[in-house]
Amino acid sequence: MEWNPKLSDVITHLYQHSASLELTQFRSFVFTTVQELLQFDSAIWINISRIRKPIDKFDTFLFNQPPEMINNYHKVIYNLGLKNLLFEQAIKMENLAVSSQASTIPELYEQHCKPFGLEQGLTTVRKGIFNGVYSIISLYRNNVLAPFSEEDRQMLQWLAPHFVESFRQNLIHNFKNPQFDHCYNAICDSHGVFVESQTGFVERLGQYVNSFRFLSPFNEDIDPEKVNTITLSNSINIEVRNIQGLFHLQVAKLQASAKLSPREQQITAELVRGFPDKIIANNLNISSKTVRNQLSDIYKKLHVRSRAEAISLLLSS
Repeated sequence: MEWNPKLSDVITHLYQHSASLELTQFRSFVFTTVQELLQFDSAIWINISRIRKPIDKFDTFLFNQPPEMINNYHKVIYNLGLKNLLFEQAIKMENLAVSSQASTIPELYEQHCKPFGLEQGLTTVRKGIFNGVYSIISLYRNNVLAPFSEEDRQMLQWLAPHFVESFRQNLIHNFKNPQFDHCYNAICDSHGVFVESQTGFVERLGQYVNSFRFLSPFNEDIDPEKVNTITLSNSINIEVRNIQGLFHLQVAKLQASAKLSPREQQITAELVRGFPDKIIANNLNISSKTVRNQLSDIYKKLHVRSRAEAISLLLSS
């Protein structure tokens, strides 16, 4: 297949809008952008780290399909004893795009594919290099006589890495939204494995980060329609929002002074009043050398390089 100039336009369009669209808008934008190029009727985007487990409503973004589609899939594969179907398909398709007619399993076709117009499919699977989370993207046509062509398959295979990377860029840009300045952010799948996170989020969780990632705090108690709270300790509460197949996690930033010892807090209280080292030493009945040493430790804890940066951070928090 020769390179289609429209592919370049689509790829450029995705990256350009990754910085401006909200988390809940971007994947729909991706499918809408490529729909004319690949001529499909509906689509599904799954982000999941444990593909040996059947997908459910917490793993899936649906495009032009009702929520009942996933509920039905979950019920049918259990009834047919096909729990490992997703795993088997994902392993075969990793880093490829594969086209197919409706399911070759007659019962699955009659009970699931046919009712939801999944007559022709085109699927690609990408595994995250650093996080191990799979991105499974499937496009569907509801006309049994309109199979995807080899050209369609190659186009999706070329586009898929850009779907995944532009979505990752969208997550990062959203973390920088001023409305999130009060907190650290992360995105994870339904098993608690991070898709993307801010460094401060991982640091804030501290000793809880490993158990949080792999013990999976998510279950049927999570209400996808509202903000949920997971309590890890007296000082760490995580707000959880479902964003159509992924979870947006937020944990409040520590006040800068909370990182400091009582003595260091006394020094910073003097510091923000504009006092020089000598006056701080006199006010606290300590030597100027002790003040300088303490300030050096304070700068390290606050991740700043100067007196001015420390004062600015302390005042802003």
